[in-house]
Amino acid sequence: MPMKDDTFISNTMMRAHLGIRQYEECVGLYRELRGNVRFKPDGYTFMTLGKLCALSLHVWGSQQVHDLVVKEGFEHDLYVSTCLVDMYANLGKMDCAQKLVDEMLERSQVSWTLIHKLPAIHPTQSLHNTHNNQNT
Repeated sequence: MPMKDDTFISNTMMRAHLGIRQYEECVGLYRELRGNVRFKPDGYTFMTLGKLCALSLHVWGSQQVHDLVVKEGFEHDLYVSTCLVDMYANLGKMDCAQKLVDEMLERSQVSWTLIHKLPAIHPTQSLHNTHNNQNT
């Protein structure tokens, strides 16, 4: 078990579980880290958890991850926000994806690419007003 200040190792271990589709082990490790060693998550942690929800189709977990992102102050992190948009889109929650897009203070080439591919993920639902507030 990693120590409190081993964020890199902890994230790497969670990402390894995710990479081999051990979703329960990934979330179990995260819960154990948060409960036992007072692990402090960072942006990479939230990107891993967002991908976990999207791949495992844990719709209920997506809101928990989003709430934790806000609680820990990462809601305006460009990479975390882009990951959350992708998570919601892959879960079919286009309204949540749209809300995040609208609230993004900054957008990168990656986030713009994601925004434009979203209608292909769910063709019956599309994002609107994605041209407003473009920052690259």
